[in-house]
Amino acid sequence: MGIQLEWQVGEEENIRPGGRGRRPVTWLVVLTIVLLVGLLAFAGWRAGQEQAARGEEELRQRVQALLDEEQAAYLAGDGERFFATQAQDPAWLSAQLRPENQLLYQAGLTVTRVEQHGDEIWANVSWPAADQRWQRVLFFQQEGGALRQVPPAESYWGPAVRLEQPWGALVIHEVDRAWAEEIVETVNELLAGEPNRAHGWTTGEWETAEAIVRRTIAESRRPFTLTIAADYQPTAAPDEIRLPSPRLLALDEQGKPGDSFWELLRQRVVEQVDWTLICFAVPAENVSRYQLAAAAFREQQPDIVVEIISLEELPADPLGWNATAGIDGAAVTPTEAMLAAGLVYDLTDLASSDPTFDQGDFYEQIWQGAWWRGRMWFMPQGASMRLLFYDRVTYQAAGLVEPSMRWTWTEMGRDVAALAAAEGQVEWGFVDQSLDTLFSYAFNWDNACPPPVTVRCKQPLQPAGVVAALEWYAGLAGRPGVTPDLTGLAPAEREFRAINLISPGGVAVWVEEPVNYELYSLNRPMGVVPFPGSDRFDGITPLWVRGSFISQYSQAPLATWQWLKFLSTQSLERQLRLVPARPSVAMQTGYWLTLPRPLAEAMRTAFPFAWPVTIEEQNLFSWAQLAAIHSGEITAEEAAQMRPRVRWFQGEVIR
Repeated sequence: MGIQLEWQVGEEENIRPGGRGRRPVTWLVVLTIVLLVGLLAFAGWRAGQEQAARGEEELRQRVQALLDEEQAAYLAGDGERFFATQAQDPAWLSAQLRPENQLLYQAGLTVTRVEQHGDEIWANVSWPAADQRWQRVLFFQQEGGALRQVPPAESYWGPAVRLEQPWGALVIHEVDRAWAEEIVETVNELLAGEPNRAHGWTTGEWETAEAIVRRTIAESRRPFTLTIAADYQPTAAPDEIRLPSPRLLALDEQGKPGDSFWELLRQRVVEQVDWTLICFAVPAENVSRYQLAAAAFREQQPDIVVEIISLEELPADPLGWNATAGIDGAAVTPTEAMLAAGLVYDLTDLASSDPTFDQGDFYEQIWQGAWWRGRMWFMPQGASMRLLFYDRVTYQAAGLVEPSMRWTWTEMGRDVAALAAAEGQVEWGFVDQSLDTLFSYAFNWDNACPPPVTVRCKQPLQPAGVVAALEWYAGLAGRPGVTPDLTGLAPAEREFRAINLISPGGVAVWVEEPVNYELYSLNRPMGVVPFPGSDRFDGITPLWVRGSFISQYSQAPLATWQWLKFLSTQSLERQLRLVPARPSVAMQTGYWLTLPRPLAEAMRTAFPFAWPVTIEEQNLFSWAQLAAIHSGEITAEEAAQMRPRVRWFQGEVIR
């Protein structure tokens, strides 16, 4: 028998006067209503599900369309179009140049899942590489009607957890905590001797005297903290290793950390606890100087060995993709093309996190020259600054007052015209085989700085200033006796022509390197002055900052950073009279005190008002522009638009 349900009801509810009870009818109505409500609720739920699915699919398509646009811009080398789809944060934009990120855009991404969290969108994406598919998480934000890729959302990661270990601590976010045990085991294996196998040593060699020294180094580097971070920012703190989460690098098809994460972990742990060999390329004429510097560096930091090679030993394209993959760095000032290609390692976070790096011990105008798009890209070591040399005999013969240390462009123009008109004195009034005069003129044009002008007021060159400088040059070049037309010559021909002119009776005023002061002063009485200024401001001397960079493909960027720091404290090219990057180095070497007195006076006057020619500005002027203007093919306004187009992401990304 089944369970009996006995309903206890009162007489008033069960019986109606003159008729039978209506309880069965009532329950039938209730049941019908319940079924109808259920059906309506199910229909509403089903409709909501379908609407949510449609909304998710529409969102997925929007994200996919953005990624397709990014890939198209990447493959076209169009950086401005590519970065228009990204958050306008300098650190984030710099991270897109990293090889692991370029690989994504090169391969093409497929969105597999999207989730909306307010204005934020979290997306899982996959891409093919090495005969399998990899995946990672990307983040997007809706700004008005536009969608942009943005840095990882803080809300995604959960709180950071610190797990104490015998060697220090692992700091990892809650979302990655499932991998903590495997990460710890890998570090333990590396610390147990894997660094030595990585260098090709046998177990027996590990017990040699040299190996004992290495073991001592390893022990001195503990404890350290290994941080699995929610960003791409490295650190130069001596007691910390900082790696991007595997979710920001690559996960395999099972959702586990990919090979790129484990390789990066291995590299950084080995670099932390073992001695490191770095390969550094320098111009052939400087190899011996840098070898001596490397020996001195080894005495200070015995755990880093620097191998110096000549740039000429590298492949035919010395600073192309293949070359930078084979070296850790080079004593070369990187160009905008190299930076846009992603060849150069971003130094900003290393500089800001290194407790031993004194940023304040740099001349500010030299320090500024190492920055591009809000980030630091090379270590300054010195800077060259050209000056104006003039023939004192010619000035006196023409009856002119010699230039003062604070003369103006108006005075210079008047002097050059008078010198050109003085028959039998010189062939030409003014010669510049460089482009520094154009930069100086443009820097001074419509200067809005409050007096006195200093490097702290450095302003980007405006189009009006570029046009004004080109028009000024067009008014001089080729005029009889004023300045020769050097525009149609190859660089070697231009240099040869200028050298022949710079002789007594050849030219009265010319732009020259300080290193050549003695050479020309032996032939005639000669004066030296800075570039001209205006009635309101001193002249602004273009400053060309020189230094060294770290290759984006270096397996030991932190050790190479230590080497670059050391180089910034040296004066390896004193023979060129480069201004040291650090005032402390200038003082130690007696830089300003050892200059010939007339040269020192001009350089001391010019340097406080010198402005660095930034990486963005270095291609604003060219001899092709000047040739086109001089031939009458185009106007100065049109020539100002002739800036070479920088191709971004060029070359095959090394896998």
